[in-house]
Formats: sequence, C-alpha cells, structure tokens
Amino acid sequence: MRSLRIYHTMPPPLRCLLLAFVVVLSGFPRLAHPFTALESDQIARFQEYLRIRTAHPSPDYAGASAFLLHYAASLGLHTTTLHFTPCKTKPLLLLTWRGSDPSLPSVLLNSHMDSVPAEPEHWAHPPFAAHRDPTTGRIYARGAQDDKCLPVQYLE
Repeated sequence: MRSLRIYHTMPPPLRCLLLAFVVVLSGFPRLAHPFTALESDQIARFQEYLRIRTAHPSPDYAGASAFLLHYAASLGLHTTTLHFTPCKTKPLLLLTWRGSDPSLPSVLLNSHMDSVPAEPEHWAHPPFAAHRDPTTGRIYARGAQDDKCLPVQYLE
C-alpha cells in the first residue's frame, strides 16, 4: 500500500507521466518466462506431435498413433488400438491408466488426431513447423488448438 500512497503524493503532472509510461509499456509484447527443464521437454514433445501432418485430406494417422502410443507406453499406460473401418487407416486409440480400485467409476478423456486442411499461404509460419515465438512463447501450428493440444495435455 505504500506505493499507492507515494502515487497519491506525486504532483498531478508526474502522475500523468507515470500513467502514460505504464500504458505504453503494457502495449509491448511480454517476454516468455524462462522454462524449467521439465517444461522445455513438455514443449518439445508438443512441438514434435504438432509436426506430424494430420491435416485433411490425407492425415498421417499412423504417425500420430505411433507418437501417442510410444508416449503412453513410456508412462506405463496400457494401450489398445481399435479399427472400425475395413482399411484400418483410422485407428481409435485407448490409453488406459488403471486405478487401484476397480469399483470406482471411470473417467473418459476424449480427443481426435486429425485437423482441418492447412493452407500455408495463409500462415505467418509454416503450419507444420510448430514454430515457437521466442518473444511470446506462443507456438504456431495447424492443430495446436484443435485438437492436438488435448492428448498431449492428458499425457503430461
């Protein structure tokens, strides 16, 4: 509260100058905070998954499945792959974390691996480069929001 008292004791022109300074600074992009080793690994895994071309009309389901199955197995999860089409090119992955009490209800976390088509000419960065802006920390990639972020979040 002391800083608030100091502000109120300033002459009005100085208060206006300080307020203008704060407003100007708030418009600048904020630097991404330094990440821990764990966070850096998590970001790298997310970027690796985003680089798999899962956009229609030819999503790489095999690549996305291989990534998620390997990741789940490294965490000790039970994995099952189901196919509901004769061509077996659209897998359904079940990744199970078995609880200690089978009488308790289950929780289902759901997502999908494919994404809408990517039109590179409309992107500031290549849609499958998983570019991370060093200033803001934002990652740009097709599927980063819908829906490739979810399975990585579930597994992290």
